[in-house]
Amino acid sequence: MNITSQKDGNKLYMTLSGRFDTVAAMSFDKDTQSDMEGVAELELDLAKLTYVSSSGLRVLLGLSKKFGEALTVKNVQPAVMDVFDMTGLSSALGLDD
Repeated sequence: MNITSQKDGNKLYMTLSGRFDTVAAMSFDKDTQSDMEGVAELELDLAKLTYVSSSGLRVLLGLSKKFGEALTVKNVQPAVMDVFDMTGLSSALGLDD
């Protein structure tokens, strides 16, 4: 998985692309730790995310718990949204509006 990020004050914009599998989930915290410092709002763009494993779901659930309503998830691909819907994560991420 590739992660690009841009910080604007206390808001972080992240784009995730590729596969959010077990290996990517294990390195996510290490790869994004410095970007997350002082962040009050997080926006995730998943337009190029093609796959998410249970480990990736666990990371996203953790972000949902950490940021609550200050987390925005956008441009979710249909295959990934199907996984979110089946697991109930779409509700936790506020995507079932």
